[in-house]
Amino acid sequence: MKSKGFNLLDTLFFILLFCLAWLLYGGNQWNGDRDAYELYYVRNSIYPWGIEILYGYLNIIFNNLGFSFQIFQVVISFFTLFFTAIYLKKVSRYAAISFLVYFSLMFPLDYVLMRTSLSYAIVLNALLLLFRGRKGLYVFLIIIATLIHQSAIFFLIFIFANNNIKKNNIPFYLFFSFGLAFVFQALMAKGLVPTKLIEHFSYYKTNWITIFSCVFYHVLSVLLIRLDFYVKAIKCKYDFFILNLNIISLILIVAYFQSDIFVRSFRLIVFINLIYLIQYMFIWKKTTIFSVFYIAFYSFYLVEYYIYPVADDSFLPLFSRFHLF
Repeated sequence: MKSKGFNLLDTLFFILLFCLAWLLYGGNQWNGDRDAYELYYVRNSIYPWGIEILYGYLNIIFNNLGFSFQIFQVVISFFTLFFTAIYLKKVSRYAAISFLVYFSLMFPLDYVLMRTSLSYAIVLNALLLLFRGRKGLYVFLIIIATLIHQSAIFFLIFIFANNNIKKNNIPFYLFFSFGLAFVFQALMAKGLVPTKLIEHFSYYKTNWITIFSCVFYHVLSVLLIRLDFYVKAIKCKYDFFILNLNIISLILIVAYFQSDIFVRSFRLIVFINLIYLIQYMFIWKKTTIFSVFYIAFYSFYLVEYYIYPVADDSFLPLFSRFHLF
């Protein structure tokens, strides 16, 4: 059990990391996506935003009120980090460790992907409501997140996740995934898929190498979580919930054949798993070979696959293009 002194130290470090992240994000002057977001900011019409009308209206409102894009970024960065911090605080006994994981493995890219990171911060809190059986509120928050970034709609499938001591069936969700692939291809053949959706996918070209790698990393992730679950001596409802989330996420496999942009959703699932495994290790002072491998391998994966390839446009500007706002 943590002492009061440790609780205070953990809270102070947690707040310090939050403030540092907010200063770096809010004070950033340029990154790989900054120019595009500034162009979005001066749009006068909601029409180009498509389904992402909530984020579009936020841009229009702030711009019409005379606020600079930098001020808008300060506000968006605060709420993105605030919602993320709420989630980390609720799922962590050692919240500072969880925020350090986020700061190291997710934040260097999250601050560049403004819409996605805000949307997914809401998704994280929605998942906690789902775990507590609040399915109506879960759907409501997922819709809100989708109006910020359309990829959040994928997380509606988790409504089928059991939040009790019952496991979802892996073969069923694999079969369901391939069934969706067949339906989608049939709709495309009939010309029933919206052109705008197809054009959006075309921006993120894929090939058999990227498809194979996405499928491999995803299946391996689910397999390791499943193996870790079965060898644990102590299991609770949250353990079952995490396992079921991962099993249901197999539906995402079909999406990799259309575009590798869907890997962003898997990235969030990996982050959820890392926080879960690391907190379990610190709380129970026990671990398994599968959780150790998962933490090491997928921490490297998040850096090597997402952060390192675009470091010149994300990680480096985070510190070199920073000014106090």
